[in-house]
Amino acid sequence: MNQSNSLGANLQNLQQYKPTLADVFQFTAEDIAANRAGTVTDKQRGQLKAVGKKYMRIMVLVVGAIFVYLAVTTLFLPRGESMRQMIATNPGLAAFVLGAVVIGYLIVLAVTFLGTRRSGTGNIKVGNISGPFKLIGRSVTAIDGSEYQRIKIGKRDTYITAEQASAMVPGTTYRVYMVGRGQTAKILSIENA
Repeated sequence: MNQSNSLGANLQNLQQYKPTLADVFQFTAEDIAANRAGTVTDKQRGQLKAVGKKYMRIMVLVVGAIFVYLAVTTLFLPRGESMRQMIATNPGLAAFVLGAVVIGYLIVLAVTFLGTRRSGTGNIKVGNISGPFKLIGRSVTAIDGSEYQRIKIGKRDTYITAEQASAMVPGTTYRVYMVGRGQTAKILSIENA
């Protein structure tokens, strides 16, 4: 009888469990201590590199799909007839434009690739901001299927996962340690201010 009561109490405690900020943002006491000092740990460096590789794959797929779509439309579909006529009448200009598009695609890939390689290396500057937490709009689903929520902390807008947003309390003041700029900044750790 006592065993079933303790099992019920454990089940009730488990149902009431709310993940901590450290759980959902995946940081440790060592991580936040390093972030307070303006640096990252080796674990966080690896996470940044993995996120960079993920975005690199998405970038290659999206830009590649656009390139394939334009090529197929131009070369094979009735919509591309005027473009095919222009290529036939002015092959020099067509070769120049096609070359410029391919070079532009390669430049975008190179810049993204170099940014990804640097994201987990070198001296990574950790910034911080504090202010009240606010949800902005509804959550959105990314290409990879992850659900993200736009938020505001102080004067800074960024995106976090819906799970991370659910662990935070609107109106509460937080101090956030992050790398990167704009809405794509990566939150490394967070604490109540």
